[in-house]
Amino acid sequence: MNTSPITFPARPPELRLKRHTEVTMVKLNALQASLTESQRQLDANQAAVREREEKLQAAEARLQQWQSQLEQGENVVAATPDASAGNDASVSAAWTKFYRSREILEEEQRQLSADRLALHEAALQLRQREVDLTEREARVSEAELQIKEIQKTLGKKASGLVGFTKAPFSFAKSVFTKT
Repeated sequence: MNTSPITFPARPPELRLKRHTEVTMVKLNALQASLTESQRQLDANQAAVREREEKLQAAEARLQQWQSQLEQGENVVAATPDASAGNDASVSAAWTKFYRSREILEEEQRQLSADRLALHEAALQLRQREVDLTEREARVSEAELQIKEIQKTLGKKASGLVGFTKAPFSFAKSVFTKT
């Protein structure tokens, strides 16, 4: 007879999904809880980053405004701390110290500028005095050369005149010295 080459399995295949056991349900619940916690942390971080970004943009706008005022040569008055920075005593004290140090710095800059101008003027006066002294030395050396030329031309006549002017002193010297 005809024997068939087809063999059938002993039991039919199971066509439905297996139910999760309690262990897999606990793992799934734990994963879901950690996922919601991570999502909450991400949302909080994103909100903090947005807030920081807004503060930075506001600070950048203030700095650009100050820079434009500085370029125009206006006196820039620093803004008071805004409400978001907090109004406690330490912040107020820090701003007071900042303003005071800024005033001191500006005064030091003015004094330094005045000192530089005074030093520059003193250097100019010194250079002018040097030029004047150089001219005077040139006149004195020219006068000395003229005197030497006159002495050479006069020769012995000048020496007689010198002897005539020294005579009273040599007489007084001989009278008052006991040798």
